[in-house]
Amino acid sequence: MKREIPDVVVHAPEGGSPYILSVSVPGLPNAVSVKYLSGRRVCVSRASACEENHATVAPGTWRPKHPLALQAAGIPLREGKETLRASFFHRNTPEDVDRFVAVLAQCAREMRES
Repeated sequence: MKREIPDVVVHAPEGGSPYILSVSVPGLPNAVSVKYLSGRRVCVSRASACEENHATVAPGTWRPKHPLALQAAGIPLREGKETLRASFFHRNTPEDVDRFVAVLAQCAREMRES
């Protein structure tokens, strides 16, 4: 991924899930990249699970605009707004991953050129 998007930040904590990939592309708002990727049939999310299900988070712990999972991972708020989450499962192929990287790289190039 670094070859295609040199400044990408891959969030891969020790002991983290091998099925969830969290990446940040500096200068690329995640709302823009989600829309771009979705239009090319690549499904990602800009939210962490705790943001999506904030009603189930213990009272007093929910942080609007900075999900707890991102906080726990040490991802600053600014970077969190550039963070994408991709989930994988046993039927994904290496080609699926390559396509995700290629489309995200194309998105970064196009958005930075505009």
